[in-house]
Amino acid sequence: AFMNKKVARLTIKKVEKKGKGIGKKLLIILGVLALFSGLFTIFSIKKAKPVEYSFKASDFPEIPSDSIVERGNFDLKITLSEDFWNGLNKKKKMEIINLLSARAEEKGYLMVNFYFKDGTKIAKWVKGERTYIYR
Repeated sequence: AFMNKKVARLTIKKVEKKGKGIGKKLLIILGVLALFSGLFTIFSIKKAKPVEYSFKASDFPEIPSDSIVERGNFDLKITLSEDFWNGLNKKKKMEIINLLSARAEEKGYLMVNFYFKDGTKIAKWVKGERTYIYR
């Protein structure tokens, strides 16, 4: 009977050891899977290409011809005269921003910022968000 207890204990210890090994292997497998899925995600995300179309002030008949239109990678910067902007009511400002932004969005732009010649930010449109009018 003494021998059987010893054998039984040895068997129990082997089973416990085997159980710990399975947990370790499972963790390693899960870690490797997580690593591969992370790498796959990184490589599968398409890099957004900068917009290539360059607008000129003449592309926007709604604004004065002396306005300045500058292109960023994903955004447009439109500089307007204070006289022109201040002469518009809020509804007309919103109309102009939405018209210009819709044209910019068609060409792939994600944002349009509007400024006065002194650098004061007067309005902003962001794709998927609302239009902001600061002045």
